[in-house]
Amino acid sequence: QVNNTIQGRTSTAVLAVSPVDGSVWLGSGSEVFHYTSTGRLLGSVNIGKNVTGIAVAPESSTVWLSDNRSIYLITNSNTGLNRTKVVDAHGVVNTIQYDEFLQELWISTETSLQRIDSNGTVSFKTSLKQLEHIAPDHRGALWATTGQKVYKVDASGLIVNEQSLFLPRDGGAVTAIVSDKSDGTLWMANRKAILHLGVAGQLLHKINEGKANAGIRALAIYHDIIAPLISIHSPLNSAYINSHRPLIELGYSDIGMGVDGDSIMLYVDGNEVAASCETIDEGAHCTLANPLAEGYLTLSAQVTDYAGNASEKTSISFTIDTLPPAITISSPENNFYTNKVDLTIAGAVNEPGSLTINGETVPLGLQQNFSYPTALAVGANTFTLIATDLAGNATTHQLSAMLDTTPPLPAVGDLITVTIEGEQATVAGAAGAVEPGSRVTITNATTGESVTVMAAADGSFTARLVVSPGDNLIIKVSDRAGNYAAEEVTITTGKPDSGTGYVPPDPASIAPPIDPTVPTTVFDSTAFLYSGNNPIQFNIEPGTIEERRVSVLRGKVTTRGGTPLPGVTITVKGHSEFGWTGTRRDGIFDLVTNGGGILTVNYSKDGYLPVQRQIDAPWQDYVWLPDVVMIPLDEKVTTIDLSAALTM
Repeated sequence: QVNNTIQGRTSTAVLAVSPVDGSVWLGSGSEVFHYTSTGRLLGSVNIGKNVTGIAVAPESSTVWLSDNRSIYLITNSNTGLNRTKVVDAHGVVNTIQYDEFLQELWISTETSLQRIDSNGTVSFKTSLKQLEHIAPDHRGALWATTGQKVYKVDASGLIVNEQSLFLPRDGGAVTAIVSDKSDGTLWMANRKAILHLGVAGQLLHKINEGKANAGIRALAIYHDIIAPLISIHSPLNSAYINSHRPLIELGYSDIGMGVDGDSIMLYVDGNEVAASCETIDEGAHCTLANPLAEGYLTLSAQVTDYAGNASEKTSISFTIDTLPPAITISSPENNFYTNKVDLTIAGAVNEPGSLTINGETVPLGLQQNFSYPTALAVGANTFTLIATDLAGNATTHQLSAMLDTTPPLPAVGDLITVTIEGEQATVAGAAGAVEPGSRVTITNATTGESVTVMAAADGSFTARLVVSPGDNLIIKVSDRAGNYAAEEVTITTGKPDSGTGYVPPDPASIAPPIDPTVPTTVFDSTAFLYSGNNPIQFNIEPGTIEERRVSVLRGKVTTRGGTPLPGVTITVKGHSEFGWTGTRRDGIFDLVTNGGGILTVNYSKDGYLPVQRQIDAPWQDYVWLPDVVMIPLDEKVTTIDLSAALTM
């Protein structure tokens, strides 16, 4: 309360603050103003008389107002601030104070001290007069002063304590009082000193403020009941961290007495953890005493201010991950050789993150799989794969691929030998027989059996497979990149003997290519069957076949069950000059003769009854004989001795 003199007139300025929202009620002269805590005017009203007191009832946000004679209630409406008269004070009002404990209003007038409820009903009235300062003790009693005297009045109006603590030489009359809500004690001041009285009026403290003209006009006790605020700046919520002891950065604030930095409490998954914290401006940096475990966890922090108010716990969750990711390459394999320019590197990473290949970002699928198409350069190609997980852990994987588009040289037949031992043969290539490190595929053209071996560093190789004399072995050379030599090499295993069950290869596999640009005769297209290095018709006398009379006999031999019968020796009766051949694996044979008459064809094979068939052989043409079924000899044999005497 301040008295202001303007142009010879005295006006009173009174002020009250709402503890609920911090808004300010100000009475100056006859005007009453209501401001927000930031100073924005909410409303005003003129009561026509000087305002002598304002009091706020925090539990109901009711505002009490007094002028010289009356008590009012102030309310808000759409039209602004409105006042409602509650009671006449029956005397000049000096001051008013609201008692939160009793929820009633204390009124000091020039003739009395009284207390009323919200309806204006007087609870009591005493003859204490001219009380200049009053302050509820928040426990039902009231502190009051006039001049140098101080009183304590209980809820019934009984004076329980009266004393004079300030003498004129000590600064004179009391200028301000305030009661401590926390303990009900009283602080009071005059121009020179401040006294602190206990609940029974005993002197607890005295503060001398110096000269009398210091002029202590007001006292206030700050009650800090608002908890501080705290936040976790680092780690970030939902972060991935590759350290078991991450630096924890906290920020905090308090609008009251300030944050006690030594009160910081940290919790991991609800359990308190030890940490050392270095306080900085409006925050702290904390280091955990013990490492955190791998995986997902929740960190909480709490702090207390110097008034003992504890903040609410603030929490974040993050993941500790110190393990690097793993890269799995599904294709191609490392040190891969190919003859194709286009290559796709495919695989997966075992956890979310990012992937680069040779510095280029590669997108990851829902299952962290990837597919990276690229083009190879001739020669060695190196790919560096770097996978980085969400915590920043990285793994590097090297992949090599060789592009080789140059085919290897064909095998050197003169450096290859075949040694037959029973049914098995050893095919051996001396050093330089093939390209070093190449794949050598050996196929028996007669049986179709195939075997592949790797050549040594000097180009030598060894392979074993089933071979019979007269079989042709086709040797193909390829490199690791899949390039094949331009030519195949055929190695003969020697000339077979008639009647040994020789099975020739399919003529199509050894036939020389035909030039489609020039006419080809039957004589020219079938000469390879009985001539050259790898014939399948043997012992034919040179010059036997006449170009104008050439005739090719064809036929098929099966068992009684219809299965093709290979290894049947085929000859022409009475014409040894035509030599012989054998049936192939499909039971079919080709025999070149001269046409122009009836020929008798012999079919023979060990263990079977011989067969003959006749055919009229045409000139310069092919002719099929009827299919032949050969019958095996009976295994049950009875020996008859013709020289023995007959028994009658």
